[in-house]
Amino acid sequence: MPIYEFRCQRCQHVFEVLCKLKEQILPSCEACADVNVERVVSLCSFSLQGGGWAADGYQRKADTGADVVNGDND
Repeated sequence: MPIYEFRCQRCQHVFEVLCKLKEQILPSCEACADVNVERVVSLCSFSLQGGGWAADGYQRKADTGADVVNGDND
């Protein structure tokens, strides 16, 4: 079950709720009991370890031994 984060519109308290994917919930604030809450997008805890295209988002080019500075190949 995923954990969703909500922020209260009134007191700005951020809290988490564990619920099923198909469950439509709008909880009340844990701090002030207000029902005006919005779901916020939180950072995920997924991270890739090591080098390579998966961690960098692209595949590394092979080292040719040539240094290229400002586009000049002297």
